[in-house]
Amino acid sequence: MKMKYLKQLIAIGLVLVLLVGCSCQPFTSLLGNVQVALNEPDEESSNTSEEPTSDTTPDPNNGDENNTKEYDFSIYSDDTTYTDSQLKVQSDFYEYLTQCFVDSMESSYLNLLYTVEDPEAMGIHVDEISWGNASISSMETALEDLQEEYDTLLAFDYDSLDYEGKLIYDILCEDYDNALIGSKYWYYEEVFSPLDGIQTSLPILLAEIEFNNTDDINNYLLLLEDTDRYIDELIIFEKYRAENHKIFLTDDAADSVITQCNDFINAEDNILITTFNERIDSMSGLTSAEITEYKTRNSNSVKDHVISAFNHIVDTLTSLKGTRLYDGLCNYEGGDEFYAYLTKTNSSSGRSVKELSELTDEYMNTARNEIQSIAKNNYFALLEFYNPAYPVDEPKESLNYFIDAIKADFPQAATKDFSLKYVPESLEESSSPAFYILAPIDNVNKNIIYLNGSDEYASENLYATLAHEGYPGHLYQTSYFYSINPHPIRSVLRFSGYNEGWAMYSQRYAYDYSGLSDGCVSLLKANDIYGYGLYSKIDFGVNYKGWTLRDVEKYVTSEGYDKDIAGELYTIMVNDPCVYHRYFLGMIEMIETQNHAKELLGDNYSNIDCNKFILEIGPAYYDIINERMISWAERINGR
Repeated sequence: MKMKYLKQLIAIGLVLVLLVGCSCQPFTSLLGNVQVALNEPDEESSNTSEEPTSDTTPDPNNGDENNTKEYDFSIYSDDTTYTDSQLKVQSDFYEYLTQCFVDSMESSYLNLLYTVEDPEAMGIHVDEISWGNASISSMETALEDLQEEYDTLLAFDYDSLDYEGKLIYDILCEDYDNALIGSKYWYYEEVFSPLDGIQTSLPILLAEIEFNNTDDINNYLLLLEDTDRYIDELIIFEKYRAENHKIFLTDDAADSVITQCNDFINAEDNILITTFNERIDSMSGLTSAEITEYKTRNSNSVKDHVISAFNHIVDTLTSLKGTRLYDGLCNYEGGDEFYAYLTKTNSSSGRSVKELSELTDEYMNTARNEIQSIAKNNYFALLEFYNPAYPVDEPKESLNYFIDAIKADFPQAATKDFSLKYVPESLEESSSPAFYILAPIDNVNKNIIYLNGSDEYASENLYATLAHEGYPGHLYQTSYFYSINPHPIRSVLRFSGYNEGWAMYSQRYAYDYSGLSDGCVSLLKANDIYGYGLYSKIDFGVNYKGWTLRDVEKYVTSEGYDKDIAGELYTIMVNDPCVYHRYFLGMIEMIETQNHAKELLGDNYSNIDCNKFILEIGPAYYDIINERMISWAERINGR
C-alpha cells in the first residue's frame, strides 16, 4: 500500500528530516550571562563562506567492513527458533517495511538525495522531480490515511517477528499512537517558524546537492522550478491556519522570518547561483556552450522560482501579521492535547507532560544547588569556568581529538571522514550556531558539519559544539547506526529527543576529556542542565500552564535574571513550542537511561557497553529503549 500519511509528513517536515540542527545556547545559569553550554547541531566560526576542510580524504573503504552486511540483532534476543509460517510473517513484514521506505523516498526528490546515495541499488525510481505534496487536501485526509496504515501494521502477527522486527513494530505503533493525536490538529503546525522554518534550511539543502552527471543537473533544475509551487502550498496552509484557527506567528516572529527571507533575496552573491556555478565548473565532459546554458537556466530559475517564492513568503507573512488570537497553545481548542503530542515528538519520552514538567524541576533544582555550591566553595573552578583552556581549539583538530578520546567510553567510530564548512554570510542570520547534515544511509563517510561565523555566536563554546555535532555527537551516532545496516525504514523515522538527547549527553563526555578540573567539569555539566532546563521550564509554563509575559518576567527575576530577557524567551516559546525540549528533555532522558543501565548492571556496568547498546538499538522512544535494556542487562550479567 502507498504510505500517504508518511509521504505527507516528509513533504512538510524537510527541516527535521534532513538537518540535525539547534538553536543557540540558552542564557547561562546563575553565574551571569556568559554562554558556556553550547548549541546543538547547527553552526559556528568564520564570517564568510570557505572551502571545506576534511579530516582525511574520504576513503571509500573506510567502514565498509561494518557497512556491507546486515547487523545480527539476535544477540539481544533469546535462542528462539521459528516455524516456517513465522518465517513467512517475518519475510512479509520486512517486505512491507521496505515498500514503505521506497514509497516515502519516491515522494520527495530532495529527501531521497539526502537519504540514499545509490537509489537504484535499493529499487527506488523517481518518476517526478518535486518537493512533494503539502496541499491542504492531503493534510485534511491525514487522520484517515494514518489509521489505514496503522491497521495494516497491526495485521502482522507480533509473536512471529524476530527481535528487530518487534523493535520496529513497537516503534511504529507508539509513533502511530502519537501521530493520531497530532493529525487531529494538523493546522497547528508552523512551517515558517524563525528557528525551524523551511526558509532557514532550503538554501543550504539545495546548495549541497552533488552533480555527478547531467541527469543530476537537470533534476536539480527541475526541483528549483518546483520550488514556487511547493512554497505556494505552504503559504496556502499558513493562510488557512490564520484565517480559520487564528493561529499564526507573533508579529515579532513574523518580522524575524521576513528579515531572514529578505537577507536571502537581497544577497549580493546568491548561494544558489555561486555554488551552482562552482559545481558546474568542476564537472568534466561539459562543453563551454553547455556550461553557459546551464548557468543561465539556473540563474533564471533561482530568480523566477526561488526568489519569487521567498518574496511571496514576505508578502504573505506581512499581510497575516496581527491574526494570532492567543499566545500559549493551551489557550486554543485541543491545545493541551496538541502540546502533549508536540512534547512527545520533541522529547522522544513516554512520560506525560506533567511527569516531564516535574522531572524538569528536579533536574533544575539539583543543578542549581550544585552550581551555587561550587561557586561558593571552589573559586578556582569558577575562574576556570569563565576562561576554560581546552586542549584544542581549531575545528578540525578538535574533531580528530575527540575521535581518539572517545575510545575510553564508546565503541570505535564507523568513520573518521568529515567536512567542515561555514554558512554563507547572507544566511548567518537565519542559521543556527552549528548543524550536521545527515549522512546517506548507504555512505557513512559523507559527513558535513556547518559552522556559523556570525558575531552573534562568537562567544559560543566551539569545543562543546563540535562534540555535539561531531564526535561523539550527531556525526558519530548517525554513522555508527547506519554502519550496522538497520532496516532502511529507520532512516525515515526521526526521534528528535533521542538525537538531540544523545548529542547533549555527548557534550558531557567532552567535558570529561577537556583536562579541566573536576570542579569546572561539574560546573559545565550542571550549567548545561540548568540553562536548557530554564527554556523547557518556561515552555511548560507558557504552553501547558498558560503563563503570560508577566508570569515569565516574574519567573526569570526569581531566578536572578533581568526581566528584560523575558520577552525574547516568551516569543520563542509561543512561536516554537517544544523546540528546546529536544535538547533538555532528550538529555535528561538519556541520562535517566544511563542511570537505568547502572542500576541493572551494578558492578558489571561500563560506559562502552551502555553506549553501544543505546547506539545499536538506535533512535526510538526512551520507554522502548529502557524496556529492551532489561533483557540486555540480563545477558551482560550472565556472561
